Amino acid sequence: MTMKTINRAYIKITPTQKFWNILEPYIEDKEFIPFHEPTLYLIEEDVWDEDQVLMKYMKKITLNEINQLTEQHVSLEEMEHIADFSDFFSFEIGGNVVDCISAPIERL
Repeated sequence: MTMKTINRAYIKITPTQKFWNILEPYIEDKEFIPFHEPTLYLIEEDVWDEDQVLMKYMKKITLNEINQLTEQHVSLEEMEHIADFSDFFSFEIGGNVVDCISAPIERL
């Protein structure tokens, strides 16, 4: 089996308890919350300034994380700084993405 390195880095996102406290009233299946898995967001390969990358994507990531859980409009505090973002999400940036599946990724 051949594994292929993908020319992307990633941001791994895990919601914090503060995120869950705000979103819980809007989530129909509350039993899902303890089983929520982190989400990986693929980003450009060359990450020299992690803060700059987080600033670029944090609003989109926040919106996507909310939309995964509810169709209702939920507003978190304004995301202007990384400290705001880190109140709602723990995150990790990594540079190695390896595809273990030999089938090509389908484009949507």
